[in-house]
Amino acid sequence: MAENDFQLPRSSYEEIVKIVRAYQSAGPDATLEDVSKRAAMHTVSVSMNNKFLLSANILQGGNKKSLTDIGTNLGKALEYEMPDKIKAAWVKIVSSSDFFEKVLSAVKIRRGMEPRRLRFV
Repeated sequence: MAENDFQLPRSSYEEIVKIVRAYQSAGPDATLEDVSKRAAMHTVSVSMNNKFLLSANILQGGNKKSLTDIGTNLGKALEYEMPDKIKAAWVKIVSSSDFFEKVLSAVKIRRGMEPRRLRFV
């Protein structure tokens, strides 16, 4: 996915976690309906957040999706509530994304940033 096409999440971190855990539980070739049921979320909410998960290389596929290797690492860490491994997975996700790297660089250059200034929408 091109850098300009990076999609931000449309829900809270907690809901992103629920979606990743649902994909982890569903296994390969999961349908939107299956993940939606497992996450106890509306299909529209899952679908809108799938764009972020695809952009961040956590998820792969078309109509049927599955977690990438890094997404599987994150999913397992979330499933077993392993904070150090969750953090390590997110660090790897962020460090492998040009978009996230540019955001982090901007924050570092400014020596921090107020949350209201870090709005993308």
